This record gives sequence, structure tokens and C-alpha cells, in this order.
Amino acid sequence: MQTQTLMSKWKEVDLPADECGPQVRREQLISEMVSFMQDCGFSAEHVNVLNVLTVAESAHRPVRGFWQAFDFSTVLDALDAYLPEWRSLPPEMGMAMPLDEFILEIRRQMWMNAFDEENAERFFALTAAERPSSAAAALAQIGTDLRRIGAFSNLAQLQADGISAGARAFDIYRCIDAADSGKTYLTSLGRTVKDCRDAARKRLHNLATKGHARNSTS
Repeated sequence: MQTQTLMSKWKEVDLPADECGPQVRREQLISEMVSFMQDCGFSAEHVNVLNVLTVAESAHRPVRGFWQAFDFSTVLDALDAYLPEWRSLPPEMGMAMPLDEFILEIRRQMWMNAFDEENAERFFALTAAERPSSAAAALAQIGTDLRRIGAFSNLAQLQADGISAGARAFDIYRCIDAADSGKTYLTSLGRTVKDCRDAARKRLHNLATKGHARNSTS
């Protein structure tokens, strides 16, 4: 799916279409990721692959083509904005690998998001009865689709990942399908994002409650 088509479907963008150019959208994503890190108390020791993927997920929209249009450097820019020193952190602090390898792994994971999303989107070309209803069925359908379109390099990736590739694509399919019906379905990483946000809100509520109690007794 083309980036322009994706951007026109973003239901959460508040700017008028003629004011919402690619750079504005990129800055909006960065702003959302920075806000998420601020709210959740993200710090230097939290810089690892899974946490950075969670940060990227915090800006996700449940629309077709989101990850295929997402430039992996956007999440790196968000890290630069929020934690300028992250690139100079020692690997043992969280990254567990040299910086260049860490960046390559983030890029690979973002590619996997796009791969999974593209696989999931093909399910919508099927009738409702034909669409997969489990991770195993999704894996089988993806294999069929990749062979049909001759995407043999992607088929090799699918075979290497096995059932986890089916599970990821099925998760994304359910997320998009729910959004199409005006409902919400969170992917596994989306649930992690929600848990982080809920915990942040609870901390703020507790702080506000304690502050009110102190003011009442003073």
C-alpha cells in the first residue's frame, strides 16, 4: 500500500489534509513516542530491543499499511529527542550489543512488522469463511499466498519463523479487522503499551490523591 493512501486513512490525525504533510506526520509520530516515554518513565537502562519496539508500537494506528510506511529511523529520532545520550550508552547497560548491531536489529524488527502486516492484509482478499481463524491457519494461508505471488525470499523467512509468523500476522489481522468495525483489538505489544499507560495514569492519580490529602491536613 502506498504511503499516501495510508496517511489518508489515519483517523487520529487532527490536522487538515492540506496541512498534514509527510514531515508533519513524522513529527507527530515522534511527539507521540516521546510522550509515551515520558509518561512511562523510560530511562537509559530501558534501552533494549523489546522496549524500543514497544515505544514504536505506542504510535501505531490500526490501519492497513501503517508499518509498511513507517520509517524505522523515526523511532531512533524519538530516542534522540527524548534521550540524547542513548547512542553513547555502554552495551551492558541495556542494548546488550554494539550500537551498530542494535540499530540493525531495530531495522530488522521494523521490517518484520511490515512483513507481518502485509501478510495479514492479504487475508482481507478472502471471503469471511476462508479467512484464517488461528495462528496455525494464518501460517498456512501466508505460505499459500507467498507461493502464489512468487515471493520466495519471504517464504524462506516465513519458514524460518514458523508458527510465530502466523501468530504475529493473525494478531495484526484481528487488530485491523476490529478497527474496520469500529472496535478495538490490541496486539500483544499493543497490550503492553496499554499496561504502561494505565500504570502511568495510576501513578499520576496516586500522586494527585496524596497531594490533595496533604493539602487537606495542612
